[in-house]
Amino acid sequence: MVAIKVSIGPDFGERNMNENPMRAAGVDFSRVPEQIATPRLILLKPELSHAAGFARGMNQASVSRNTASFPKYVPALSAEFWVFRARSNFERGIAFAYVITRQGNDQVVGVMDIFTNGDGQREIGYWIARDHWGQGYATEAGHAVIDTLVAILGITEIEAGIYEDNSGSGRVLEKLGFQHMGAAPLLFSVSRGRSDPGYRYRWTAQ
Repeated sequence: MVAIKVSIGPDFGERNMNENPMRAAGVDFSRVPEQIATPRLILLKPELSHAAGFARGMNQASVSRNTASFPKYVPALSAEFWVFRARSNFERGIAFAYVITRQGNDQVVGVMDIFTNGDGQREIGYWIARDHWGQGYATEAGHAVIDTLVAILGITEIEAGIYEDNSGSGRVLEKLGFQHMGAAPLLFSVSRGRSDPGYRYRWTAQ
């Protein structure tokens, strides 16, 4: 089962905090938890201690090729920069990236993120390290993050996008309650070095 970051917008949110529609609406981001627990997982706000594991997980071609903005190789220093950026975006309410770890084990399994894309919409992105595919971690983490953030932030819609050849992530999104919205414009991937066909998905609060 392939489960990786499906963001097709700017990586983990690029919007200025003054442009954040939720901030303008007075949403209290301080209520967003820095840790979320599930039966098998602990999801954590990124820390520098996660950088090495982040780099190891992302430095797998089968993972990076299905992301929009990560290259084939992520140096350790770049992973540290990602942590700083993710923490800044978390605190400004632009993006809420959680590092996925297993209960009783601090090894980085992947990342689950809900961020504000270039259109000002909430979008989900995630990736799971190759060694942890096929265990349902993306679905478990996705349910936890969506359920938590929707309740706190009042989110009513979440966008997602996948590459056409990434059917595994499509199955994950469907398990999370996303609806297939049809073909997307060509989606660029830094790792692939080209734009490929893809699909759009949307989650709507019931």
